[in-house]
Amino acid sequence: MNRLALAILVVCAACGQSVATTTPDDAAVVDAADSGGSDEVAGTDSISAVADLPFLPAVRIGGKWHGAGRDGPCVSGKGWLDGVLACPDGLGDFVVLGRKSGEQGVIVESWMQLSQPVTVTVQVLAVEAEVPLPGATAWISNGFQSWSQSGALALGPEPSEADTEAALAAFGDAETIRDGAALSWWYTAVGGGGQTLVAGVTALQEHKSWAQVWQNPGEKDRIHLRLASGGMAAFKPDHVGTVYSEQWTVQLALTEAGALQDFAAALKPARAAPPPMLGWNSWYEFWDATDEKNLRANFGLAQTALASVTAPAGDWLVLDDAWETAWGDWTPNSKFPSGIDGLAKDVKAQGWHFGVWLAPFLVSSSLPLVTQHPDWFLPGVSYLHLKNGDMKILDVTNPEAAMHLKGVIEQLATWGCEILKIDFLFAGLYEAPRFDGKSTPVQSYRAALQIIRDVADKHGMRLVAVGAPPVPTLEYADGWRSGNDIAVENFGAVWAFLPNELRSFAARIPYCQVIACDVDPPILRAPLPANEVDFGLWTVAFAAGGFFLSDDLQKLPADRLAAGLTATRVNLALGGKLSLPTSIFPDNPPATLASAIFDQISLTTNQIVPQIWNTPDGQRVLMNASDVTATIDGKIVPPHAALAQ
Repeated sequence: MNRLALAILVVCAACGQSVATTTPDDAAVVDAADSGGSDEVAGTDSISAVADLPFLPAVRIGGKWHGAGRDGPCVSGKGWLDGVLACPDGLGDFVVLGRKSGEQGVIVESWMQLSQPVTVTVQVLAVEAEVPLPGATAWISNGFQSWSQSGALALGPEPSEADTEAALAAFGDAETIRDGAALSWWYTAVGGGGQTLVAGVTALQEHKSWAQVWQNPGEKDRIHLRLASGGMAAFKPDHVGTVYSEQWTVQLALTEAGALQDFAAALKPARAAPPPMLGWNSWYEFWDATDEKNLRANFGLAQTALASVTAPAGDWLVLDDAWETAWGDWTPNSKFPSGIDGLAKDVKAQGWHFGVWLAPFLVSSSLPLVTQHPDWFLPGVSYLHLKNGDMKILDVTNPEAAMHLKGVIEQLATWGCEILKIDFLFAGLYEAPRFDGKSTPVQSYRAALQIIRDVADKHGMRLVAVGAPPVPTLEYADGWRSGNDIAVENFGAVWAFLPNELRSFAARIPYCQVIACDVDPPILRAPLPANEVDFGLWTVAFAAGGFFLSDDLQKLPADRLAAGLTATRVNLALGGKLSLPTSIFPDNPPATLASAIFDQISLTTNQIVPQIWNTPDGQRVLMNASDVTATIDGKIVPPHAALAQ
């Protein structure tokens, strides 16, 4: 049997597809330009809109793209229940495309059966398509993790290989300030005209995945789409020499809302979203200087302030970074003489729930734990925290390290913590060999979150994931941070971070439809003027993921507190139903994503956000993030302000 027939048999069997086997003798030769579909795609809110999109399989080997017609005509077999297409890779093998209809779109993936798996290094597996999309003007560039810049960009030319490589190599802090033009992590949406296309990985098994969208000069009504897996490390063939991409779900619909909802439905996280939470968090004014005295004082004031607010999941007090002896030594320091158990007991006695922050994968390099157990940590990599120094990263594929992580979470549960804000989770996806010699970063990340989830379920704890990629996190967490911090210690509370939160939330609406999205607390204090406070409050209300205060209530003026606790916005924030923009694609999309840091330094707003929002209670809210007065939907809206109608 030749390699093509073997590849089809192996992978279709692995995917559980029922196939009628064939060989190239009874196959059709397909030119890349004629590989399915027509120049006109009739968009609907059903999978028929994408059934004939002309996807082709591609592979990147040795820094060069192959397949998808580059190395000769592709071969399409006859008689399969689901389409299978094979394209020569220029090296004597074929890269293969599989497609099938899903409940919310078409599912596509690519794979290769390697005849020489020892000598061929597969860097990326992808599917590509030229898609007729009349009127499209913009696409969504989604960042790798919670803090990574995300938003709508204008359609532009194909990214260069150098820019793609740089975007794939960027990680940690460097990646969060991305300009977004080279690629979108996990999912993308394309639209602004009459139809909207959404493509994304809905579950993640082995490989980090990303999308690229571009439009060649002169191709006004056509876009190019690449859905890729890998790029950071070589694929490891299975026992028969086959390598697989992740599966992508693709929707094409007449309405933007329909396409986004279809993608959200396809995500299907394993956990049901619990009710949004109400409470107070210690971080955004005290930072890591929080102590027990201030915590208890603000707890009492928060009880009084929130007494009239009905919380569907009760009231919560969260002690953020400040309580631990060191990152990785998760025992209370001298600033908290009552200990975590004492605080939790007192908070619970007064009818509230108590929780803490921790970075479960990170351990300060200065701790004895690192020198005593060097094989518990990823070799050759670390995370450099700008304030707290070098951090080693736990590798839970080492059974002893896994038991250590489990013990940390068990201890917090025993102390009475009912919520864990688990932070800096992206560190678990660093590229490095794992202890077990076989797990990919994605696989070891999932294993680590499963450890935490198992303990949380045992004790009834909630998990809020921060600094986390969405797709491999959704099924393990109860909440997910959808954007960057609303304030940072070096700058304090400033305007530049407010539109950043709204832009990120708008770009990530499909994820926020299946998990409670944390857009961070509203900041109520000066120096923010009242109009900017109002803008931030509406952002929290739109996300409907909960409502936390985080100002020092001992010195917050009464009028600021009262303005923050208006019933309309608090009820929306706790209602669990998102407010949606008229479109996630602005009329004037930028070429790159401006950063909040740059805007703060330059004291100009370059971030562009959706301007018209519709709430589930029937309000229409106009959001002007610009530095000048704007006319939106026929209404005059001052700069840095919201106008509810």
